[in-house]
Amino acid sequence: MQKTNWKKCKLKDLVKINSSSVSKKDNLEHIVYLDTGNITMGKIEELAEFAYSEAPSRAKRKVKENSIVYSMVRPNQRHYGLIKNPTTNLIVSTGFAVLDAKEFADSKYIYYWLTQNHITDLLQSIAENSTSAYPAIRPVDLENLDISLPPLDEQKRIAEILGSLDDKIELLQKQNKTLEDMAKALFKSWFVDFDVVRAKQKGLPKADIMREYHLTEELYDLFPSSFADSPLGPIPSGWEVKKAQEIADIAIGRTPPRKETKWFSTDSTDTTWISIKDLGNCGVFIGDSSEYLTEDAVSKFKIPMIPTKTVVLSFKLTVGRVAITMKEMCSNEAIAQFKDAMVPVEYLYLLLKHINFSLLGSTSSIATAINSNTIKNMNVLIADSVLLSAFKERTQNLFDKIEINLKQIQTLTELRDTLLPRLISGKIRV
Repeated sequence: MQKTNWKKCKLKDLVKINSSSVSKKDNLEHIVYLDTGNITMGKIEELAEFAYSEAPSRAKRKVKENSIVYSMVRPNQRHYGLIKNPTTNLIVSTGFAVLDAKEFADSKYIYYWLTQNHITDLLQSIAENSTSAYPAIRPVDLENLDISLPPLDEQKRIAEILGSLDDKIELLQKQNKTLEDMAKALFKSWFVDFDVVRAKQKGLPKADIMREYHLTEELYDLFPSSFADSPLGPIPSGWEVKKAQEIADIAIGRTPPRKETKWFSTDSTDTTWISIKDLGNCGVFIGDSSEYLTEDAVSKFKIPMIPTKTVVLSFKLTVGRVAITMKEMCSNEAIAQFKDAMVPVEYLYLLLKHINFSLLGSTSSIATAINSNTIKNMNVLIADSVLLSAFKERTQNLFDKIEINLKQIQTLTELRDTLLPRLISGKIRV
C-alpha cells in the first residue's frame, strides 16, 4: 500500500530537546535520580534518592509523562527509555537528551522510531567520528535526523501496537521479579538469617515454628537447633563452610584476538558468547547475547563451553552479576562458570546473589575487580544435603516459571522487533 499523507521533516520539527532544567525556584529538597547507566532499552534497573543538596552535579534535566530519555554517549549501548508515570521530583542526568514531542507528534511513535537498529547504527557512527573523549552525539545530531512522519492518528495506532507488546513484556518482567523475590526471601530466611534454627534454639513451640515458617514435620527435623563457629562466623551446627572450588568446577571464559574480526559474528546461529553487559540485561536466566563466536573460533582458541543450567558470575570491573544458562554457550574472561555443582542450581544462584563481593578485596587500583583465584577460594556456606534438596523442591517451580516467562518475553521481543521497522517505514499500514 502506498504511503499517503506522510511528510518528510527533521526530528527538531517534532520535538523539543532539553527544554526544562532544575533551577533554584523549584525549591527541591529531595530528588529521585536516573543516570544513563540505569536504563537500557526502556528497562529501568534502579533509581537513587538524594537530598537535593547532595545530588550528583549531573542531576539537572526535568522530565514529564512520555518524555524520551536518550543517552548521548555510545548510542549502541541503548541506554534510552520512555518515561511513564514519572516519580515525583524525578530528575535525570545531563548525560541524557530529553525529548518532548510537540502537539502534532506522538512521543511514543518518536520513541519507537528512535529505537530502530539503523537509527542506532547511524548515531553510533556519528558518535565514533566525534572529537569528544568518548564516542558521543550532541543534541544537534538528533535534531538533524530525517524522519518520514505519518498522520497523528496513524502514529498513535502504530505506537499502540508496539506498546501493547512492550506492556506484555513489562508485565512478564514484573512477574519474574516477584517470583525471584519469593525465592530470595526463602533463601534469606533459611540460609542467611537462620530463622528456623534461631527459633528452635530459643525453645519456641514446635507447632508455632512449623506454622510460622510453613514447615512439614520432616522439614522441621532437618534444621539444627544450635550454632557452631566457622570462618563465616556462627553457622547452624552440622553445616559446612567450603571453598567455592570444592563445590563446583570453576572455569573462566576466553576471548579470541579482538583485532581479528573473522572470529566474531552477529549471527545468532553461531555460538552464543556472553559478556558482563549481557549479564546485566538478562535477569535470572541468560539465553542470548549481543555477540557470537564462529565455530572455528571456538575450536582454534579452545573456548570453554558452558553447559545448560550452569551458574555464571561476573568478577571483573562489574562484580557480582549472576545468571543461569538456558542453553550451551561460552563467555569472555570476565565471567566465571560454576560447572558440575554439587549443590542445586537454585541454591548456588541465590548464594552468589547474597555474597558481598566488596569484602573480598580488589586486585585493581583503578576499578573493582577480583581474580579467578579469589573466586575459587572464597568461603561459601553449605547446608545439609537433604535440606538443600528440600529447598530445591520449594523453589524449582518458581525458577521454572521464570524461565517460561523469559522464553515468552523473547518471543514477544522478536515479534516487536520484526514489526517495528515495517510499521515505521509504512510497509505495513494500520
